[in-house]
Amino acid sequence: MKTGANSFLPRAMKHIQYLSEKIGPRGSTTLAEAKAAEYAKSYLESVGFTPMKESFTSVTSAWWPASIGLGLALLGALFFWYLEAGYLLGLIITFSGVVFILLELSFKSNPSRWFIPKGKSQNVWAIVPANGEVKKRVILSAHLDTHRTPLVFSSSMRLKLFKYLIPLGLLFMILNSIFYGLNIFFDLSAYKNLVLIPTVFIFFTFLLTLQPDFTPFVEGANDNASGVGVVLSMAEYLKSNPLNNTQVWIVLTGCEEVGSYGADAFLRKHKSKLDIDNLPVYWITYDSVGGKGGELTYIDKHTFLTVAQTSKDIVNLLNKVGTDNPTLKAVPKSSRSGYTDSHIAEKFGLKNVTFLHQTKDGALPFWHRQSDNLKNIDKDLVERTEKLTVKLLKELDV
Repeated sequence: MKTGANSFLPRAMKHIQYLSEKIGPRGSTTLAEAKAAEYAKSYLESVGFTPMKESFTSVTSAWWPASIGLGLALLGALFFWYLEAGYLLGLIITFSGVVFILLELSFKSNPSRWFIPKGKSQNVWAIVPANGEVKKRVILSAHLDTHRTPLVFSSSMRLKLFKYLIPLGLLFMILNSIFYGLNIFFDLSAYKNLVLIPTVFIFFTFLLTLQPDFTPFVEGANDNASGVGVVLSMAEYLKSNPLNNTQVWIVLTGCEEVGSYGADAFLRKHKSKLDIDNLPVYWITYDSVGGKGGELTYIDKHTFLTVAQTSKDIVNLLNKVGTDNPTLKAVPKSSRSGYTDSHIAEKFGLKNVTFLHQTKDGALPFWHRQSDNLKNIDKDLVERTEKLTVKLLKELDV
């Protein structure tokens, strides 16, 4: 017997409570993250699925790549300043730091990863079969892990300033590299002081990237127990209410907070099974969808270094759902900070959309702060996200 459309709605809050309070902070590759994965797997089993849990290796820090790149720039400046003809070595080392950071921001392998501590993580996934012939596939995804509490995230003002620090740091690294390179052709030793201001800025940014790994992990009720809660409750709903011609994959990823390693590992392994060359495949990310003060929003264009661009057909369907159901009208917003697993979906060529509920001024509530706890979850916002998902999936299945 099929359940009604609202029968699953209270369940998401139970998942959010269990993950954020019973398990607590779930740092990438930690035992708590593994417990969250086991919880998701056990729950999927309890509602009738045969879920898979797959391990992968991940780095343990999101900040080390920037620290390594900036550190190379500082080392390059020392060689330039103190070694005779150190400009060539300074150029090579500093420019290498630039390349390492740009590759990392593009979610690509690079030598900086050789030096970062590694750990084991895991993805959990299950499939909801379609009633009939599979003509489309949809992946409902959320990440299990939580982030630390960096100083730069401790206030809105500091966060706004930090958005410019890494780009400016990269700019100064490039300017220093150019100056070192010019010394190959011209004697500019009289102008050595020109590298001082960029180097001081690089040093300051370097210190800020070292600080986060000495801070505690957050409970992550919003980021991202809320997303996991929605995906798990949708799994329960879809088990009793499968779509006609759309196969739905339920995917809970590990290690999103350190570079979306889980999403990358999942798609590397299962891209061929998804058959994206012959069928429309949609990756829907749920990330921070319950913070108080947030609106029902999706990211139409998410710029990190690469861009996750929401599929136009999904935008059209969201507009249709909003017209037919005004209380479920999702507001499009653009973002130039952070990333989500949708960036990995974009990298692999999947159509994608990210539900990331921001405030009216574009802020993400309680982002990487200790206040990201159950008390600051908006139950109504979570439930509207679920209802919107049901409507969207039905429209996609047409």
